[in-house]
Amino acid sequence: MSSNYVDSCLDSSVTETESANVALSIANLGTWNTTLSGTIAFENETYRIANQNVGNTAVLSTTIIKTDWCYTTVAIVPAPYTSISYTLWDAADTFTLDPFTTSPVCDDATFTYTVADSGGNAIASPWSWTASSRVLDLGGLGVDEVGTHDWIVTGKLVQSNSLVDTSTQTVVVANPCASETMTATNHASATYYLGDTDTFDFSTYFTNA
Repeated sequence: MSSNYVDSCLDSSVTETESANVALSIANLGTWNTTLSGTIAFENETYRIANQNVGNTAVLSTTIIKTDWCYTTVAIVPAPYTSISYTLWDAADTFTLDPFTTSPVCDDATFTYTVADSGGNAIASPWSWTASSRVLDLGGLGVDEVGTHDWIVTGKLVQSNSLVDTSTQTVVVANPCASETMTATNHASATYYLGDTDTFDFSTYFTNA
């Protein structure tokens, strides 16, 4: 926008030029944990005295500062896992573990997960772990896995690979047959004569509960 007016002191014509609003789009300023800063100057207003090579320019400076992702200080909050009780051959044999979070909360925080035993051995068959969905599948377990297992879940913050934390997921595997009892049933004596066609069903001699 331009306008002309007469300067009362110099008795000269002064032209004022006012710049339009400037929109700045910033993208791809660097990788995680990289500090990027700089100053960008925008011409805001220019004053020029007509027919003279003098003038004044007002400059608006903007400083852009990119700090570490989300917050300059962020911590991992591991999921507070509770014990899983699983009975062999149950139909409900998959369990989705809760995700880790951050403090302060960063809505776009993403994690990679690994699972290992207390000795650092990665989870393996017959156990099944899908890291992308945090699903623990117990459908392949057998009697050899009966007992209590403590699995160490490690979460690494993708946006800051130096941040790692752990939580323990306990799994108690039970054998439904181990609690069964067998009771003998006393039958009356049976007399068999040679040549008879009598049969005896021994499957009814024992019951279990």
